[in-house]
Amino acid sequence: MAQNIARLLQLDDCLRRIDVRRTALALAIELEVSERKVRYDLDLLRERLHAPIANSRALGYHYTDLSWRLSTIPLTQGELFYRKLLTTLLHVCQPRFGSMPNH
Repeated sequence: MAQNIARLLQLDDCLRRIDVRRTALALAIELEVSERKVRYDLDLLRERLHAPIANSRALGYHYTDLSWRLSTIPLTQGELFYRKLLTTLLHVCQPRFGSMPNH
């Protein structure tokens, strides 16, 4: 669950930057997930969270209204990086050490 939230926050950040044209494939590479997962996340943002996402030849996927917000908790790029790093480490270590206790 935390991994999904972190990925959605990263996708949100990507959609806000208009420095490069963002196709589903480019987003998948940047987020280190499959193109199918990116398309699923884009659909989730649009349909369930009513995100104003459009896709054009010139810009690729982007927000049509940059005032729309996904998160009520602001995270810096560094915090997102460390969150992704910790999620990856937990995923890698779990088979080795067994499941982590739930508190």
